[in-house]
Amino acid sequence: MSVSRLLDISRRSMAVFQKQMDVTSHNISNATTAGYSRQTVGLGTCSSDYSTDGYFGTGVQIEDITRARNELTDKQIRYYNQSYSANNEKSTLLSQVESLVSESSGTGLSSMISDFFNTWTKLSVTPTSTQLRNAVVQSAQSLTGKIQEIYDGTNEVQAQSKNEAVQNVTAINSAVKNITDLNKQILAAQATGSSPNDLLDARDKAISDLSQITNINTSVDNKGCVAVSIGGILASDNVISTEFKIKENNGQLSLVTSKDEINATVNGGKLSAEMEVYSNSIPEYQSKLDDISQTLMNSVNSLHHSGTDLNGDAGEDFFSSYSNGVLAVNQDITDNVNKLAISSDGTNGNGDISKKMGELADIALLNGKTLSDNYSDLVSKIGSDVKYTADNAASTKLVIDKLQDQQDSFSGVSVDEEMTNIIVFQRSYAASAKMIKAADEMLQTLLSMVS
Repeated sequence: MSVSRLLDISRRSMAVFQKQMDVTSHNISNATTAGYSRQTVGLGTCSSDYSTDGYFGTGVQIEDITRARNELTDKQIRYYNQSYSANNEKSTLLSQVESLVSESSGTGLSSMISDFFNTWTKLSVTPTSTQLRNAVVQSAQSLTGKIQEIYDGTNEVQAQSKNEAVQNVTAINSAVKNITDLNKQILAAQATGSSPNDLLDARDKAISDLSQITNINTSVDNKGCVAVSIGGILASDNVISTEFKIKENNGQLSLVTSKDEINATVNGGKLSAEMEVYSNSIPEYQSKLDDISQTLMNSVNSLHHSGTDLNGDAGEDFFSSYSNGVLAVNQDITDNVNKLAISSDGTNGNGDISKKMGELADIALLNGKTLSDNYSDLVSKIGSDVKYTADNAASTKLVIDKLQDQQDSFSGVSVDEEMTNIIVFQRSYAASAKMIKAADEMLQTLLSMVS
């Protein structure tokens, strides 16, 4: 082997080991970076030179720089991300509704319905008592205030759901554009023979983040470009970057393309939960509350019309109206409690109507059940919805955590292992440097012989 070949092999070796240390240092620096995949330098022997003495190796070269990544695990994580995010977001939103109908404090709507009917029962004993008549009106006002409080609270959760849906669509549009840009950069880098591992990690992370917002499908072509579709609509590749928006029609939210308003089928991710809560869950709960409030108003008004007040006049509506959570007590009765019509025979000492009012608490007025039981069913329904989504989120999170552990063990960085590699590469680098020194001494010997 000639001295020049020895110098060339040693020089090339030093460059290779330097690159290995660079990549290892990059791994260590990103040991805690989310979505980072461990990179390794693939080595291969250089092509041999032939001479009359035979074939001689020419050293080592870098063949590629690869990243450790399990694509199947990535797909599984994205799939379960959609389910987990949907259930977790829905559970969070519905928990706010659950807190509105809570009966734990003793001031819940069910308790107030019972108190309202109890005040009528007490009034039936002493029909002319101004204090007891005031108690009926005050109890009614507390009841109507609670109904409005619950209804307004559900409206706020519904508005929050829409606002978050709009924000998430903005995030979708940003992620879609980012993925398209990354596809372009990756293809351009690959065309030059480079290994754009950091760009590949960035694209994987963008796709994973997107899967938490909405349901997606991905496919990879033979050039390594990832096509992402959302709800059946192609959203991103290396050319297309589709923009979406939220559309509301008859109280229903939908995800559509900004340009042509083509509907996307949303059935996963946080966005699906927000759309579901806005379009279905809240309207369902409010409809049940409407039925209870409307039935309460009609039942009380019907009985009140059958009685006479302290002035001998026929009873008016006790509740003047109900709409969108606002159950209003007749202002005339609020101003003058003598207008409570609780006498069945026109005498002021009679409280038969008031007694019948109290008995409404135990009569099946709606769906074959009492009003309190109907409200209990509503509370149970909300609680059941919260528990169902929370349990699903918890079980899916366990699967995701397990998959993430698998991915981390495969592609994560072990600092101890990388530090061991650094020592190996340093010693290899030092050995190559000694080879250069040995080659230099050989060269100096040759020069001294011819001088």
